[in-house]
Amino acid sequence: MVVLARAASARAQSVGRRESHAIEGRFDFRPLTAIGLNPNEITVTVSTESHGKRFARVRADGTFALRDVPAGRHRLDVDALGLNYPPLAVTVRGENDDEGAPGSVVATYAEDVEVVVETMPLKMVPASVAEYFEPATTLRPADVVKHPLFLVMCAMVLAVLMPKLLEMIDPEELEALRRDMARAGAKMERTTNAPRPERAAATSTSNANKMD
Repeated sequence: MVVLARAASARAQSVGRRESHAIEGRFDFRPLTAIGLNPNEITVTVSTESHGKRFARVRADGTFALRDVPAGRHRLDVDALGLNYPPLAVTVRGENDDEGAPGSVVATYAEDVEVVVETMPLKMVPASVAEYFEPATTLRPADVVKHPLFLVMCAMVLAVLMPKLLEMIDPEELEALRRDMARAGAKMERTTNAPRPERAAATSTSNANKMD
């Protein structure tokens, strides 16, 4: 009876025991140095399906370790001010897995599973620098002049100011200006309606042929 009780107790402990592993990684120091980010300000989070989340602070040398991570497929996220790290899909091998040793890690991008991330340790490289503000655009005078609102405002200003400007002009000068404009318009009309030299020459040749 004692032997059976001990065997049952050992079996219960083995069934109730949950295997756990560690995920170790290292951050590339160059992007951190470029923006002046302290590694201790970075937080790494792994989200499991049934055992909650595990958190880890990055050490001064850029390394980190997530402890007590169960076997299975999890999601790993990085919180780093000023840098965008893509989320990773991390698979931790268990004792019953056919492939890989227990505790070994396989990682890919969560949004692109075909891209395999280097492990042993897990290499963390940012995808881009975070842009928290929209970069200012250079204002060019040509863009302002071409803007429809600017053209409408100019037309409104001219409509208001033109009568006042005409009132300020001397009546005799205004009449002379109108005559000059009419004379220029008539001259332009005569120039437009005048026959071209080629056409005049062709007409003369045609008339000469008819006379012959």
